[in-house]
Order: sequence, then structure tokens, then C-alpha cells
Amino acid sequence: MRMFRGESIDSLSRELGVEAHKLTKWRESALDGITQGLRGDDDPEGVELARAKKAISELAMQVELLKELDRRGRGPFRGGRSSK
Repeated sequence: MRMFRGESIDSLSRELGVEAHKLTKWRESALDGITQGLRGDDDPEGVELARAKKAISELAMQVELLKELDRRGRGPFRGGRSSK
């Protein structure tokens, strides 16, 4: 979301430790989904597939960011892993 608000990809890349090309790819995927949604595709399966792809893309981004934060010792798993 911060990319859509005008933050520089380079600064986000440095801050989050995620390669700029990955951020660019995620942004393009999101824009494709938005464009498809605005077209109002009447194909319910296509709409659902686009929604699923968008959700997968967002989750993949979150996983990558959490992995990087965890690697830096700043993530939500700082206390170590659960023994369960």
C-alpha cells in the first residue's frame, strides 16, 4: 500500500530488506488485479480466480516481509520458535 501512496520503491526496498524487483512485481500484480476489477469482467470464475491470485500475492508479500524482519531479529517471532 505504501508504494501506491507514493513512497519510493528504493527506500521501501532498503527499509524492508526486500529486493526492489520483487516490490515492483507485487505492485504490477496488484495493478493488474485492480484493472481487471474495474473492467467488471462478467465471468464469475475469472473474477474469483483474480481475487484468489490477489490474495495469494498479498500473503506472499507478507510472508517475505515477515521472513526478512525475523532474519533481522525484529519480527514477531523474536523469542524463538514454539516447541509445539
